[in-house]
Amino acid sequence: MRYVSVKRSVQNLVYKYKETSSSPENNSGNTFLLSIPDLNLCKGKSYGLFGKIGSGKTTLVNILSGNISVPRGKCFYRGIDYCDISIDLLLGKFSIAPQESRHFSKSIMENIEQVMFNKSHPLMITDSSNKRCSFETAVKISQIEGDIKCLPNSWESLLGEYGINLSGGQKQRLSILR
Repeated sequence: MRYVSVKRSVQNLVYKYKETSSSPENNSGNTFLLSIPDLNLCKGKSYGLFGKIGSGKTTLVNILSGNISVPRGKCFYRGIDYCDISIDLLLGKFSIAPQESRHFSKSIMENIEQVMFNKSHPLMITDSSNKRCSFETAVKISQIEGDIKCLPNSWESLLGEYGINLSGGQKQRLSILR
């Protein structure tokens, strides 16, 4: 049997949005409540979240990535309580490809360069083994090259506001590349 180390775990978590915030509501109109008795995410595995609208998929991802704080003893990264870890470290160890992505009214390459040359967030493209890889490899990983080559000006094609002239999947793949 192969040993697989647990990178992230959640134990006895009950999360409820505060009443005073703009509380998301589930389909029945009740205040949102997420309950996770036990969850272990292992190194080298891929996971997908499926469920109804309002079931807590995004909330769970935000908790796991450190975007939402939880009480001590509920979430762990390699056995260390999230409360004892810098938020910058947590955010740096988690990648999210949201359904909604932000693109600018510039060329595709200019959208990518905004991230590549941002001095406060230097580009660090890594592959699944966490090794630095080339831009070309990142293009292959994102699977967007075929879509880009079909556009009239390839990488220099202008995007409309928020990337309106791209499909949802193309926007998401461009976000993955970035």
